[in-house]
Amino acid sequence: MGGSIKVSPKLSVRQPTIGEIRAYGSNSYFQMANTLCRIPSDIKSELDKIGKSYMEISDFELFCLLTREMPREETSLLLGDLDLSKMEPGIRESNGDLVLIDEEHDLVIDRMLYTKLVTAIRRMHGFEYKPEYATNKYTMRALIEEDKFKKERLKATQKDTVSSMLASMIISLVCSEEFKYDSKTVQNIGICELTLSYQQIINKKNAMALLQGSYSGMVDISKIDKSKLSWIFDEKNLSKNSV
Repeated sequence: MGGSIKVSPKLSVRQPTIGEIRAYGSNSYFQMANTLCRIPSDIKSELDKIGKSYMEISDFELFCLLTREMPREETSLLLGDLDLSKMEPGIRESNGDLVLIDEEHDLVIDRMLYTKLVTAIRRMHGFEYKPEYATNKYTMRALIEEDKFKKERLKATQKDTVSSMLASMIISLVCSEEFKYDSKTVQNIGICELTLSYQQIINKKNAMALLQGSYSGMVDISKIDKSKLSWIFDEKNLSKNSV
């Protein structure tokens, strides 16, 4: 509905509009949102370069490290007045767990609250949670080298995949008969509505194509997951691959 998502009594995720994201800079915005959701296997080659193993750092530990250099001005579109860079890392005496502490606002982010926070951000933007694990040091080295190669190739092509992703969604949606906004009015909706509309319209088009194919005899639906034949939105899709 365009409102904020409350993940705790003292912490909410704000939902920016497409117009606000454009004013902020879509590339900078998605880089910021991606950084908040980043996990060790996303930057395995970068961690290796500084002598750290991505298999030995937890998601929350990486979040604590990355947010030391993310001031309020950078994250305000999503987190409002919260300044992650000023939160102090600490250890909870009861169990020895790592936490981030904001004494001024009496806020403590622990592993559980962190998970709720980044899950909300992932669902809003359609980000997937895809950790990679290595069973031995040889596999780990291969994954690190593969990650390094992919990033060097991407850098060489100078392709702005983040910015083009937003542009691709908007162009695809405003040219679709199911989407009720045009290139101007789409600026007023929230990123969550854009993301879910995009996913839902894809699901509907796929479902209708399968049904038409089954009616014509071109598709054998007996071998297809029946859920793929329905274009009705399923709330379970909100949590798919996001945590």
